[in-house]
Amino acid sequence: MNNRLRYVLCLLLALWLGAGMTYAADSKSETNAFLKWCYRMGLRVDRLVLNGIDTSYISLPDHSWRLAYTNAMVGIRSTYTEENWYIAGMHLGNISLHQRTTPSINLGFHAGYRGLGFGYSWDAMHAYSQNWNISLGSKSIGVEFKRQRSSNISGDVSIKDVSMSYKDIEENEGRSLKNSIVTTSLDVWYALNAAHYSHNAAVKQSYIQRKSAGSLLLQFNYKSIEVNLDSTLRHVTNNVIGVETHQVGVGLGYGINYTPNHGKVLLHFSGIAQLVCFSHNLLTHVDTMNVHLAGMDTSIVYDGLYRVASRYPVHVAGTMRAAVSYEINEWVHLTTWAQVSNARFMAQAEEASVRLSNWNWQVNLHVGVRLGVGKKRVVQALGQEEYDLLTKLPEPSDRVAKLPRWLTDWFFSPRL
Repeated sequence: MNNRLRYVLCLLLALWLGAGMTYAADSKSETNAFLKWCYRMGLRVDRLVLNGIDTSYISLPDHSWRLAYTNAMVGIRSTYTEENWYIAGMHLGNISLHQRTTPSINLGFHAGYRGLGFGYSWDAMHAYSQNWNISLGSKSIGVEFKRQRSSNISGDVSIKDVSMSYKDIEENEGRSLKNSIVTTSLDVWYALNAAHYSHNAAVKQSYIQRKSAGSLLLQFNYKSIEVNLDSTLRHVTNNVIGVETHQVGVGLGYGINYTPNHGKVLLHFSGIAQLVCFSHNLLTHVDTMNVHLAGMDTSIVYDGLYRVASRYPVHVAGTMRAAVSYEINEWVHLTTWAQVSNARFMAQAEEASVRLSNWNWQVNLHVGVRLGVGKKRVVQALGQEEYDLLTKLPEPSDRVAKLPRWLTDWFFSPRL
């Protein structure tokens, strides 16, 4: 068992034990002071995360801890293109690399308390892909960090009128190509209609959407793509064996939660258009040659990383997500969701250009179990009067109602 998996299992055990503590019961007729303190702290946390929410639209699950088994299929499609390629002043044509990962079946888990969660999954068959994420969700803000690495790459190379597959190259070279694609993303979103719409109800199931509602979404996004090529391919890629881009964008979109039966079933769809306003692009170049690459115009290029300036420093990208969630009972729920996103850049110097286009998709199934002490047990321990005092909420925010009527009717109406 490798160290990473050992750490993950230790974390899962710790979360499980923490959840189990809430089930502990004193053998005496009265609950001990420590458990009462835990109940009070839990109710204060619940009141904090519900503050400003219309609880007729959004509520918290009865049990605060959540453990989930995940089964996912993930894939990446990447295209790298060089046009008007020169070596030592000689024009050798255009190059295009089309790469794709074989859809991998990932198994893993997700564990969390209210809006805080951690997930990890790995390729159960060949260890070609590894994914992990950390998320934090409140009533209006959500934060999610994801990292995915895939090494089961197939593809083809096109040079002028000649095309060859990676399989042909591997057979000719007598060894397997060692390519990999690594994607990293940090998403921060903000829901304008947080009193009635919960983006986290669909994304992380940390809330339950009781009535249908929608909201405009604001997003900040950081994304990086690392395409690492086997050195065998350098003779067809102008000695470029690595392409890397780091991008920062801001987005505007819309999300809708539709529930026909007060939260038992939730249908979600959201789409966000992102304006990429910063791009940092690097090429890994090997050997010393006379070259002319887009964004690099020098007679001698040495081994190392070279930055290429994007022709379109500001451009549009996007993310789409759809989800279906089913609350079987207060302890068990099922969720399936799909997401697709893209990143790209283009660098150009004179007539030469370098392009990268990367699509990332994922289809996921969660089987979740909620753990913790229910309302009846807490009321018995603390008494109805103290329970009511700790769970009393202020009136929900009416900031959406202060917007122009035509705007609230169009974007925030709960009627679908």
